[in-house]
Amino acid sequence: MDDLQATSTYYQWFASRGKISSETAKRVARAYYLGGGRQWERKGAYRNPEDLLFWPLVKSGVVTFVGNREYALSPPVAYRTIFGRIIAINNPGLCKRTGYRSIHPGIELNDFASNPERQWEHPNDFDLSKYLPLIPNLSINSLIKSFKVDRTPFLYESHPLKRSLSDTPDRNRVCIVNANDKPGSKKAIQFEGERYKIEDSFSNPDSYALARLFVDLHYDRNPVTFDDENSIVTINTPIFPNELRKLLFLESVTLTEDFVSPLVNNVFTLREAAFANLKKFLTT
Repeated sequence: MDDLQATSTYYQWFASRGKISSETAKRVARAYYLGGGRQWERKGAYRNPEDLLFWPLVKSGVVTFVGNREYALSPPVAYRTIFGRIIAINNPGLCKRTGYRSIHPGIELNDFASNPERQWEHPNDFDLSKYLPLIPNLSINSLIKSFKVDRTPFLYESHPLKRSLSDTPDRNRVCIVNANDKPGSKKAIQFEGERYKIEDSFSNPDSYALARLFVDLHYDRNPVTFDDENSIVTINTPIFPNELRKLLFLESVTLTEDFVSPLVNNVFTLREAAFANLKKFLTT
């Protein structure tokens, strides 16, 4: 089974289920890829089988987090590209019809002008700026402060430094703190003398990514680079909020019909307005 077959088979398994825990999703991804004695070799940014099979479904919006440590297929939806074609998500029957072809597990592309389908006669014109209209006035500080205050003793700083806090705890320092130095320990983000709870990845998958993004921005270590001339953004870290990444993906593919750049290379092409809003949000 090659990578394409493994990816397709994994999606079909996911589609046949309802809600699936993230641990089950990752365990089955490893089983699908490593079945029959196949060995895993790191493939660029793909560190393990779940990076190849599971997380691209989340990043593309095919699969979504539904709470309680579970994921499920996103509701069927269709978007019109600027070239007049249709990108349909989670309607696998479309690829069997004339004019449709599967371009990614769960995603089909159709030439709308020559092969209209009744259910997609009025598809959405995706525009990231419509989803994030308040970004120029939205403070990432307010997002962090929406986390619950946590009074638990935290003894270890894990980001941006890794060090014990037992000797010189500085409550005004912006950083991520842990209850101890063990993997998976309870975490909080320290900010303006307060500590705000970071939910575990099973309860809120984007909680830690958002906190880490905030810390990196505070220290002028923006994990996103901007190409102003072409309105292109590049994400240079694997730890980035998936909900935001999904919106960037949809914006980019409806403008370019290029699925490789955003999913594999983390390069996204945006409309000028959305690009300007995102840049302001991630540089202030």
